[in-house]
Amino acid sequence: MRTPGLSDRAVALAIAGSIGLLLSIGLAMSLFLRYISASALIALTIYAVGVMALIVLTAGRARFWAIWPVRLLLPLPASLFIWWILSLFGL
Repeated sequence: MRTPGLSDRAVALAIAGSIGLLLSIGLAMSLFLRYISASALIALTIYAVGVMALIVLTAGRARFWAIWPVRLLLPLPASLFIWWILSLFGL
């Protein structure tokens, strides 16, 4: 008597699907990193995290548009500095 569960075909399809998913992610990242350097990607990520942190930290401070230039420009020097440092190391 066989126990209920996934059939052999379903297991093979799940394995093939996961391999296909990993290959498509890997190929997409390799194409993306061919045109975008790793240092630029890291700097962009740090900038986005900095902007989100400033949005959270200054959420109740001012409800008008004048706070947005501060939110957008304050993380810029740190991310550009990190991009420059990583470019020196060849990333």
